[in-house]
Amino acid sequence: MDFSLASLIDLTRLTLRDPRRGARGLIGLHLPMSVRWTLFVLIVVLSAISAHLTLGMMSQAERAAIPAQMPGPFGLAVVQGAIMFMGAFFAFQLGRALGGTGNFADALLLVVWLQTILLALQVLQLLVHAMTPVLGEGGAAFLGEIIGVVGLGLTFWLLTAFIAELHRFASMGRVFLGVIATILAIGVVLSVLIASILQAGMIASV
Repeated sequence: MDFSLASLIDLTRLTLRDPRRGARGLIGLHLPMSVRWTLFVLIVVLSAISAHLTLGMMSQAERAAIPAQMPGPFGLAVVQGAIMFMGAFFAFQLGRALGGTGNFADALLLVVWLQTILLALQVLQLLVHAMTPVLGEGGAAFLGEIIGVVGLGLTFWLLTAFIAELHRFASMGRVFLGVIATILAIGVVLSVLIASILQAGMIASV
């Protein structure tokens, strides 16, 4: 497989249709670790840029629902990188705790691929916000919420399937429960990280 747009679209279709088969094909590429880390950094940067642009295009009503002091592009990249790294680490450790045989390198690759798919939804959200003059604030906000719900559902579904395939589990039931616990744990860590970034920004601005 190459990294052409056509190949990425084909892999995305396969992943959405049969997540475990898509994960199996991705793992089967046996990409060097240097390539995996390069893709990791690339997706972190692109996701942070997309998130920053989306925040900048939000309406006043939407901004009221988020903290007044949000991290800048660099802070968003740090948060995004932390999310992906912890996701890969916990995907690896969760499977091992349940008796799986997967490794961290493949967990990292699968998390990068998951975020790549979610990045496409982020770009779609960005386009929706750009169409606010046509859709109206209410319409754009509604479509944005739908995309967000779809993204959340995809995260649980794909991550569960990816971990199951990574560790060669036949059933995804226990994995799904583990994914919920993992996401809650990541949420706690991130809340502390974001609070630290915001506090550092406020101190620097004094």
